[in-house]
Amino acid sequence: MPKDTELFSVQSNALSSILKVYDKTEESLAEDVLNLKDWMKGQHHLPEILTENMNPRCSNIKEVDKLIYHVPLPKMTKDMYRVFLQKYRIKDKVGQIDPYDLLKMAYNLHEIRLKEDVMCGDVIIFDLKGTSMRLLSKLTPAFLVTFITLYKKIFSLPLKGLYIINIVPYVSTLLSVFKTLVKPKLFARVHVCNDANILKEHFPLEMLPRDYGGTEKSIEELHELCHLKYQEYQDRFDLLDKLRVDESLRPAILENENTNFWDIMAILES
Repeated sequence: MPKDTELFSVQSNALSSILKVYDKTEESLAEDVLNLKDWMKGQHHLPEILTENMNPRCSNIKEVDKLIYHVPLPKMTKDMYRVFLQKYRIKDKVGQIDPYDLLKMAYNLHEIRLKEDVMCGDVIIFDLKGTSMRLLSKLTPAFLVTFITLYKKIFSLPLKGLYIINIVPYVSTLLSVFKTLVKPKLFARVHVCNDANILKEHFPLEMLPRDYGGTEKSIEELHELCHLKYQEYQDRFDLLDKLRVDESLRPAILENENTNFWDIMAILES
């Protein structure tokens, strides 16, 4: 694949380095994959999709795609984490966004990552410039539970950092309260800044889009690369639309499996 169209650049030693962390080899990994495939043949209750209206062709996904950027940065961090950047595109329409559609966009990119990326953990940058109270009011506890379930039980990825930039006053107040409720180890992974300068302190310039003073492609160019990837994998998304779950085979939920506040905390402590 030409470098100028590469969305998920992976370091040549990424896989071997990650396998070493988990005391695995490429041979044992291949064996684990075969065993997992055999096991899944008998697990007809397992869903391959989270909900309906997730296909990039769906009108709701196309609409939110017009209102927000949600893109991966092609280069990984030195610790082999993948960085995602989220930024609002049209300020006066931000309040129309359904946050669950944002999760669907993230899921679609993750579907592509399963084929192209090597994942050791994620870092998310939230640029709040142009946000609205109407949108923030939609980030309910139910939404947070869904977000955590997505990362913890679907992506199975640790969230290694949250960078919240261009914050607005009421977000600062919420974060001040949040800080009093969590352990210092946890809050140390949440970074906030009134502008975007903090990004240059934590990420090399070659990773950051030109919009943020870096030398990587602009966020608009990365957004267009995402579109190309969606088109490339459209057959896969169409196949997912056709899959259905046999709910009669799903085991009952145990009482201690309920997701609560501490599940939300656990994702950042992993």
